[in-house]
Amino acid sequence: MYAGMARLATARVAVLQFAYPTVAIVVDWLYFQHTLGGWQLGGMVLMLVSMGFGQKLRRGL
Repeated sequence: MYAGMARLATARVAVLQFAYPTVAIVVDWLYFQHTLGGWQLGGMVLMLVSMGFGQKLRRGL
């Protein structure tokens, strides 16, 4: 997996690094009926908000 990533553009690697955990959470929920706890969901929301805020700062509010 990592040897293949060495050949990809940086932007694609960044997207994949976000896609893998998302897929793992969805598979865990669908097949094993394991849901995230409150602290885990709160952490995800905090990360998403901070990424959105970082993008706005990059573009210049």
